[in-house]
Formats: sequence, C-alpha cells, structure tokens
Amino acid sequence: MLFLLRSVPVTKIWSSYSVLYVDKSFSEENVLSILNKNGCSEVISLGQQRVPFYSSFLPADFSTSKTGSNYLTERLRYFYDESNSFMLYYIPNRFEANLSKSLNELSKDYDVLCGIDGKQKFFFIIPIISLLFASLLFYFSENKKIFLLTSIWFIFLTVSLPFFPVLASCILMILFCFLFQKMWSRRSVIKALLKNVCFIVIFIVSGFVFIVFSWRSFILGLLMELCAVSSLHLYSEFEKYKNKKLSFTFEPIFSASQICVVTKRNYKFFLYAAATIFASFLIFIFSFRFAASSNVSSISMPVPSHNAQKSNLVNLEDFIVWAWNVQTLPYRNLNTLTNENQKPENGESVFIERYSNSFGSAISSTSENVLTFDEAFKNSVEHQIDQLPYPALEKLLKKQGKNIYVSYSRQRGMNIGSKAFSFILMFISLLAPTSLYTYYIIRKGKYENCK
Repeated sequence: MLFLLRSVPVTKIWSSYSVLYVDKSFSEENVLSILNKNGCSEVISLGQQRVPFYSSFLPADFSTSKTGSNYLTERLRYFYDESNSFMLYYIPNRFEANLSKSLNELSKDYDVLCGIDGKQKFFFIIPIISLLFASLLFYFSENKKIFLLTSIWFIFLTVSLPFFPVLASCILMILFCFLFQKMWSRRSVIKALLKNVCFIVIFIVSGFVFIVFSWRSFILGLLMELCAVSSLHLYSEFEKYKNKKLSFTFEPIFSASQICVVTKRNYKFFLYAAATIFASFLIFIFSFRFAASSNVSSISMPVPSHNAQKSNLVNLEDFIVWAWNVQTLPYRNLNTLTNENQKPENGESVFIERYSNSFGSAISSTSENVLTFDEAFKNSVEHQIDQLPYPALEKLLKKQGKNIYVSYSRQRGMNIGSKAFSFILMFISLLAPTSLYTYYIIRKGKYENCK
C-alpha cells in the first residue's frame, strides 16, 4: 500500500519539458521576449511552428494540402488549453531555473494569469528529519524495542508521502510512540491512554492533519497506526511464548494509569518535537519562497499517457503517418487522393514502374520499391526531427517515447492556495507539542516527584 499510494509533490507533465501557460490575451511575442530575457531559449510555441518538410517533387502548398492528413492543423491544439483561454509554451528542463523568474515577472509586473505545470521533486530532507527525530528519541527510550516497533512505520510513511504536513503529523506520532513505550506490559494501558491529555491531544491533532491533508495520507496514516498496533500484538505473543519456558516472570506492580508519562527527564521532548516541526516549517517556507507560483487554480491541458482510448490529440505516430503521406505523394494517383486521414499498414510499400529498351529489344518494365512503411522508415523520420532548425513540437513528442497518447486532463499544481493550506496544517501540528509543553510548565508541581 505504501508503494501503490505513494505520491511526490508537484508532478511534471512532460518528460524533459516544463509547460508555461499564459492568458492568450497577452501576446506570444511579449511572452517569448520575457522568456528570452530571463535566459529561456528553444521555447516550443505556436508562432515558431513550421511545416517540418516538403516533397521535393511537388510545389510546397500542394505537397502539404494533398497529403490526406489533418496533422498540421490538429497539432496546433497543443498550444491551447481545452477552454481556449491560455496559450501553452514548452520550455526545456535545462532552463527550469530561469523559468521561475519569467513567471514571477509575468504575474507581478504585468498582472497576467499564468502558471507552470510544476516540478517533480522528492524532498529527501523529509524522511531524513523524521529519522533523525526518531533516532534521538530512540536513544533516550527505556524500552527501545517497543519504540522501534511502533515508530518505524511513521518513518516509512514520510518516504511514501514526502509532504511537510505529513512530516509534522508523523513527528507527533513518533512522540506518541516515545511516551507510550513507558506503559508497555502494564495493566489497563487502553484506559490510561484514553485518560491522558498528552496522548489525546497528540492523537487528535495528528489524525486531523492526516484526514484533512489528503485521502492518501488518511488511508496510509490509518494503515501505519494499524501496523504499529499489529507489531505490538505480534511482539506480545512472542513474549508470552518465550515466557512459557521460564520458571518465573516479572509482573509490573504499577498499572499504566499509575505511571508518570511526563517526567522531569522527558518533558523537554515536547520542546524537541516543537523545534523539529518549526525547523521543518522553515524549510517548507524556504523551499517555496523563491519557487514560481501559479495564480490559476487549475487548467485542462494536453497530458501524455499510455491509454489509447482516451487519446484525442495527434501524437508522434500521427506525425510519422503524415511524413509518409508527404514523401509518397509524388508516387500516388492524384485522382484518388481524399482529405481523410490515410494511415498505412505496417509493411505497406510504394512502387514505381521502370521501363527499359536495350539493343532494339521490346520495351520491358520492372517494379521498383521506393518506400516501405516499416521500422527503418519510422526511424529515419525520427532522425529528421532532430535536424529541424527550429523548436518544433515534434521534438517534444519524440522525447516522450513511443506508444504515447495525448489527451486533455485537468491539472492542479502547487499554487498559492495549496501552500497556505499546508502552512495552516503545519501550524496546527506545531501547536500540539507547544501547548503540551506549556501545559506541563503550568502544572509542573504535579510532576515534581516524577522521575
């Protein structure tokens, strides 16, 4: 489940390219000027598209209008969103760092509705922070086995869902496991958990963040809690089996309710948890402080997939068919050409008749294979894409690989609203250990005798 439901913040749509979408009322010329000024070149845009190549045996207009393919007109849809409100620009990844400057300039200086498709980024710092915090508590744990069996699941969760609100919630649950390990093997554990304000606050706040952040965090958070409980149950059964072989076993005198969970020695860990969440909070702010923000909540744009049934835009295969029709046009009967798409079968060939008359003999004819629609032809067309002297849409299509289909799909990026939402959830998580630390300070007299 951790693998199936794993998620990474902000997913990039196209391989090797970022997508910039700008309100179409803002001219393409101005957009390209801003991009170029900020160091973004080789931008694939509508105005820079040309006819990839012509037949050398026919006039240019004729060779493109009589191919029986609507590829050239259909490909223009790549440069508009589905509502036809935004123009789309495809920028190579190597200029991604400069793209943020352009987006900020468009949004702030020109007050234009715009955004980018995002950046797929795994925040390795998130599982590292959870591991470091767990390691610190592990060092001070009295019952290290119990703490390890319960807390490790929440470290796994930060690997599966590397989001800062999930990290803050997992830090709270790791703190929960640290406090719980003192109660292990004592009577009335459940009753003690339900009465202790520390466990109640931590569990409610952590659960609230898991539920509100996303359905994935809710399902996986609940699953990790069940895994922690299952681990304790299995360990308990193992201890019972092992104790059967012993002559006698120790039984704790005090019940779980009589144990001081918060003591002079461990109350400072509330502060450690708060400091860890606060540090994560700062990293979260810094990681998006200079990142480009979208001022558009969502947009439906061309998205590649392996699902042929959902495809409604032309792809690389359609371009190869168009290229076949252009190159074979001089050898076909012009009277039989139609305006409908003509897709050749694999292995289909075009022949021409060669006539010869040698030494006064009768004229003889032979059929010569001019072109064959096979892998060699497809590879030659793809090679020609690399030779195109302008930023062609076909270069984007080739980068995606074969058997890729394209359709419109609604995208929701890491916009200003979602950042604020994560900001609020992390702040709520921060309040839990801070409030508990304050609560302990106020009622310190009650715990003065607790060691």
